[in-house]
Amino acid sequence: PPADLGVAVASAAAGGAAVEELGALAARESAACGINWIFSPCAAVALDLRWGRTYESFSEDPALCGRLSAAEVRGIQRCGLPMAACAKHWVADGGTALGTGKFDMGGIGKAVKSFGLDQGNADCDDAELRATHVAPYLPALAEGVLTVMVSYSSLNGVKCHASRALVTGLLKEELGFRGVVGSVERSARPS
Repeated sequence: PPADLGVAVASAAAGGAAVEELGALAARESAACGINWIFSPCAAVALDLRWGRTYESFSEDPALCGRLSAAEVRGIQRCGLPMAACAKHWVADGGTALGTGKFDMGGIGKAVKSFGLDQGNADCDDAELRATHVAPYLPALAEGVLTVMVSYSSLNGVKCHASRALVTGLLKEELGFRGVVGSVERSARPS
């Protein structure tokens, strides 16, 4: 689907109708190409505009991110074709601190560490984690999103992929997610 940040502005007043329609359109186009899995929506809350994936986020407002993520899941998974949506990037990647991640323009391999936010570390307590970073996933989970992609990033110094507490404890056991938990190529390698 198109960059979510711009679509969010247009769709927010209409209760997510434009996001839902674009999700359904993307699903139909993907199905026509033989693809039945779309890596969207991005439920991340972008707290710093310098973050490398801000363009994927709907907003810095967790409630808006949640409403629009749910709308996109509805559009993708209820388009009348067999299609799976993927809520990403579980969890807190939009809250990474400046200098803790990478800044690699276009993947050219010349990362500038001091400016890095992407794939960085988010430091927050449990209350902030839940209110800001988990909350946007709840409406997508309630809509029955079939897959969740885990973040490249770290939470409180622990890679999200390596966190049994985040993936098994919180997502699967506490929140009851029974779908597929996915990863990105090379994401589980040491940084």
